[in-house]
Amino acid sequence: MRNKSVLIILVILSIGLIGTGLSALYTQKGYTDFTLGMTITLKTSYGFPLSWHGYSQTSGDVIPVKPLPSFDNWFSLESLLLDAALWFAISFFVTFATIKSVNMLHKTRTSKNLSVTNA
Repeated sequence: MRNKSVLIILVILSIGLIGTGLSALYTQKGYTDFTLGMTITLKTSYGFPLSWHGYSQTSGDVIPVKPLPSFDNWFSLESLLLDAALWFAISFFVTFATIKSVNMLHKTRTSKNLSVTNA
């Protein structure tokens, strides 16, 4: 029983880590246009459902179009931890539901086999 519990915990942790890692591939892009100040800020962020890392680019002049000179990289540990907690919770419920359904399937097969051998 102890080995089964350890295996279940490892499965939950691995699925949660995989989900968190794959969420970093989700890209959100946005921009802010300050027409009076003649600046544009482009923001690219990664992570789902919470954006936990990315970068911003700011341009001084809107017209004429110039390459965006400054990069501002950012990282949010709180958003990363909340994102990981969400994926661990999802993996817990998926693993729990899978174990329950396998146990129910095993019980129905066992009861059918016992009824056939008793008849």
